[in-house]
Amino acid sequence: MLRPVLYSMALVLSLTIISGCQNEPPKIETTPPKVAVVTPTVKDVAVYLTENASLEAVGQATVTSRSNGIIGEMLVGLDKPVNKTTQLFQIADAEYVAKVNAAEANVMAAKAGVAEADAALLIAKSDVESQEALRVAADFEFDRMKKLEAAKAISKSEYDTAEANALTAKAGVGAATAKQVGAEAQIEQSNAQVSKANADLEDAKLKLSWTKVMAPIEGRVAKPLAKAGNLVQNGTELVEIIKSDPIWANFNVRESFIINRDREGKLRGKDHVMEVELQRSGDKDFPFKGEIDFINTKIDESTGTLALRAVFPNPKENPLGLLVPGFFVRVRIKIDDLKDAILVPEKAINRDQTGKFVYTVDNENKAVRNNVEVGTTEDGLIVVLSGVLPTDKVIVDGLQRVRPNVIVNIEN
Repeated sequence: MLRPVLYSMALVLSLTIISGCQNEPPKIETTPPKVAVVTPTVKDVAVYLTENASLEAVGQATVTSRSNGIIGEMLVGLDKPVNKTTQLFQIADAEYVAKVNAAEANVMAAKAGVAEADAALLIAKSDVESQEALRVAADFEFDRMKKLEAAKAISKSEYDTAEANALTAKAGVGAATAKQVGAEAQIEQSNAQVSKANADLEDAKLKLSWTKVMAPIEGRVAKPLAKAGNLVQNGTELVEIIKSDPIWANFNVRESFIINRDREGKLRGKDHVMEVELQRSGDKDFPFKGEIDFINTKIDESTGTLALRAVFPNPKENPLGLLVPGFFVRVRIKIDDLKDAILVPEKAINRDQTGKFVYTVDNENKAVRNNVEVGTTEDGLIVVLSGVLPTDKVIVDGLQRVRPNVIVNIEN
């Protein structure tokens, strides 16, 4: 049984192989890939240097308490404008008012002491004058007695009395003078007490003024760091004030850029201000306009770049949108103008391991690979610096099936 079955299978297989050898394989007809082409745009184009940047507030201050006490309600709303005359908080001030009153009383007492010392000095000076007059009279009488005693016209006792009176008058002058010196010293001491009392008063008034917490800079109120009712002390952080109009954008440029701009004379002088444009994430263009206001004086040796800073207007109601400190943005500086530049849509640019290229279509409708060097972009177009002619037909759609020398079907 098995042998007839095997014979039948071999016969069928042989017939199948013979039949297959006699029939030609079916031909597969391929259609050229459909593509869309464009002719490059030719126009003048500005060339920009574009860099990443970060935004920084031009002013930022953390307001701290300089007094100890209970803090009251914040007197200015969040995000409201303030300046150096704006009061932000009031700290309980009863203790400081009492110290001012006590210091004022001490000043009055010290001034009264000066008045008392002045009066004592006047009395002492008058006493000195009186004692001096007595001394002059006693000396005159003693001189007269000396002459009479020499002429044996007076007794010994009369002479001795005149001499004693002269000595007593001289001692009286000395005592009065000592009182005057003491009165003058008391005046100096009283004046020193007045100076100290005035200094204590100024100190008390200063500390009282610190209970009125004022804005240290112009700007806007950020989120408070302390709440009403908190017990604060010297150094307690209360609120932040941020000034972000205008606002800074910090970025770095290559050393070669600075050298070239300096060689062109475009870094110095008010007539050569470098204008800068800014773009946030999501912006289609660079709508914000500013200018360079700072160029560092030292190259970063690790990167070979130089730090620059641009300043941009940033009003609260900015029609262009918000510029917030901490944003990461892109900035660009115009560095050249290309005359009659060739531009193609960005989607026409292909990339592989050898570089960037585009496909063009020749007169025989064959796809031709053109290696290109590209430059800046503008409105969805990219500048082709080399590799494309203004008359070329550049493929922009249908690139998936395009290969070099493949016949294509142009359908725009």
